[in-house]
Amino acid sequence: MDTPEEFRDIPGYEGYYQVSNHGRVKALSRLVLRRSGRNRVWTEQRWPEHIMQTSPNSRYRKVGLHRDRQTKHYNINVLVLLAWRGAPQQGEVSCHENGDYHDNRLENLRWDTMKSNHADRERHGKTAKGTRGGQAKLTDDQVRAIRVDQRSQMVIAKEYDLGQSHVSRIKLRLTWQHLL
Repeated sequence: MDTPEEFRDIPGYEGYYQVSNHGRVKALSRLVLRRSGRNRVWTEQRWPEHIMQTSPNSRYRKVGLHRDRQTKHYNINVLVLLAWRGAPQQGEVSCHENGDYHDNRLENLRWDTMKSNHADRERHGKTAKGTRGGQAKLTDDQVRAIRVDQRSQMVIAKEYDLGQSHVSRIKLRLTWQHLL
C-alpha cells in the first residue's frame, strides 16, 4: 500500500522549495521582483505554488532550483534523501533499491557506499558489460562460440574481424568474464 504523500523543506531552500516522499519537487508560492517591459521596470509578481517539471533527457531526474539569482541543478533522488534522511556520511552516495533511476520514492532510496551501489548495479543488470558496453563487436553467442571453437586463434580472429590477442583473451576468460 502506498504511503500518503508528504512534503518537507529542501535543506538550503527552506521557504522556496519542498520535496515529497514520492519524489516530487514543489516550488512554494512567493513574491519575486522581475524586470519587465521596455523600460525594464522592476515589478512585484507572485509565483503560485506548483509541482516542478523534471529534465527528461538524463539518466537521473533533475530539477533546477533558483535562489539569490543563481540556479543550481540537483538530482531529485539526492534531494529526497537530504530532506528525509539528512546528509550522507563520508563516502556515502545515493542508491536506488530497485535499480530504476527514475523511481525517486523515499522507500526506494538509501545512502550507502559506492561499493554497495556497484553491487546493486550488478544485481539489477545495469553494469555496462558485454553487449551493454556500447563498443562491443561481438554478441554473447559469438563469444560462447569462440570459446569452444578448436580452430587456431588466427583463423577465428579473421572470421570475426578481431585481433588474435582479443581471441586469446576471450578464450582465457580475461574478457567477457560475465559469461559462463
